[in-house]
Amino acid sequence: MDLKKSLIGKKSIIPYINVKDPFEIDDILFSLHQGGLDLAEITYRSKRAGETLRYAIEKMGSKMVIGAGTILNKDQAQEAISFGAKFIVSPGFSEEVYEECKKQKVPYLPGVMTPSEIMQCINRGIKVMKFFPAEAAGGIQTLRELHRVFPDIAFVPIGGINEENYLSYLKEDFVAAVGGTFLVKGTFKDIEKRTKNCLKNIEINVD
Repeated sequence: MDLKKSLIGKKSIIPYINVKDPFEIDDILFSLHQGGLDLAEITYRSKRAGETLRYAIEKMGSKMVIGAGTILNKDQAQEAISFGAKFIVSPGFSEEVYEECKKQKVPYLPGVMTPSEIMQCINRGIKVMKFFPAEAAGGIQTLRELHRVFPDIAFVPIGGINEENYLSYLKEDFVAAVGGTFLVKGTFKDIEKRTKNCLKNIEINVD
């Protein structure tokens, strides 16, 4: 269940996507894929989130690694995994979600913000954690301080990440990836172009 090794592999961006109409999702994912990205998170923030996730995996699951985000409880985790979610993300740590992911052998990315939350995850063998809400919690400076205490932990900052600051996060050794909605704004052509540009910038500027 090593998220960094099994999913991220190299530093990248995890776009998290929330749509009202499930049938919008395949065009968004196709645009991301055309832009060179093979990773996406469908958030459970709408009434039709499960339907959206299932449709996304049916359409693009053979080409992209698609996970479920904003998972708050065991029932949501079970549903998302049954639809084929390849990873599960929560805004905080949930014991029941962790246990379900462990049982199903699906990587779990819990949200943390404080040393106590990080220690709780470490005690369960989790080494990659979502730092949320990143900018509101102090951004890179806070992460640097946390890294000094927890040097073996890799973070995925989410919350306030945008085109202006994503590279500065990814340049830090302890950041495995960043997450955000900034890739999926505008037209489908905008999404494809922005994705290509961001991935190119990562390749040029991040070791």
